[in-house]
Amino acid sequence: MKFFFFISTVFISSWAFGQSDSLNVTVVEEIDVREDKSGKYLQACEAERQAARKDILAGKLTVEYYEGITIAKRNFEFDGFYRNYLIARYGIEQRTTGCMTGRATSCYFEEMDRAISEKYGESFLDTVRDHALEEYKTFNTLDAQRKKKYIDFNYVYFWVDQPAAYETGIEDLQNRVKRKIDFNKFDLSGYKLKGFHAELVISEAGIVTDCTIASKKFPLDAAKAVREAVVGTGGWKPAVLYGSNVKSRTGFSVIF
Repeated sequence: MKFFFFISTVFISSWAFGQSDSLNVTVVEEIDVREDKSGKYLQACEAERQAARKDILAGKLTVEYYEGITIAKRNFEFDGFYRNYLIARYGIEQRTTGCMTGRATSCYFEEMDRAISEKYGESFLDTVRDHALEEYKTFNTLDAQRKKKYIDFNYVYFWVDQPAAYETGIEDLQNRVKRKIDFNKFDLSGYKLKGFHAELVISEAGIVTDCTIASKKFPLDAAKAVREAVVGTGGWKPAVLYGSNVKSRTGFSVIF
C-alpha cells in the first residue's frame, strides 16, 4: 500500500473515507446519506424519472458507472470489458457518474433499473457482472476474430482501444473547414465564443456520418454549413476495438 488518505465531507449527514494504491484501486464507504424531501429535490427527482421514461420508450437502457471514490476494488481493464459486454449482449449503456453528481440522478437510475429488471429478470443486475467475470477469464486468450462477439457493430463507441484520428492531423482538418467556410458571412454578434466545438461520428470506413455542434448558441446557419462541409468526407483512421474497426464518436474545435 503506497499511501492512505482520509476524506471527511459534511453534506447533510453523510461522510466518507477512502484509500488508493499503486494499482489505481480506490476504496470508499458512504454512510447515512439522508434523502432530501424538499420540494426542489422532489421536482428534480421527477424530472430525472421522466427523462428515464423517455429514454426507455426510445429503447435506450442505462446503468450507472460510479467513477468517484468507491468501496469496491476495481480492475479497470475488466471494467472496460464489462462496459462493452453490456452493450454487445444486452444493449445496455453505462453512464459515468461521480461524487459531484446531483443526488436526484439516483431517481433516473431507479427507473432504469426497474425497466431492466422487467426485461431481463429481477436478479439480472445482481448476476450479470458475475457472468461477465466468467467470460473475462478467457477473453484475453481469444483472437480478434473471436472477440468480435463482444462488439455491437451498430453501436457508436466512445471508449475504444484506439480512437479515430484524422490521417493528416487535426490542425489540417481545422484549416480545411476554415478554407471551406467563410464565417464572416454569418451573424455571430450574439455568439460570444471565438470558435466552436463539433462532435463527429466516424464510420468503420473512416467516413464522417454525423456532425453536431456542441457549442451553445452557435448560429444555426453556421452549424449547417459546418455539417455540410464535413459529413460524407473521409480521411479518418477509424477507431479500433478488440482489433476491429468500429463506429465511434470524436470531436474537433475551430478557432475563427
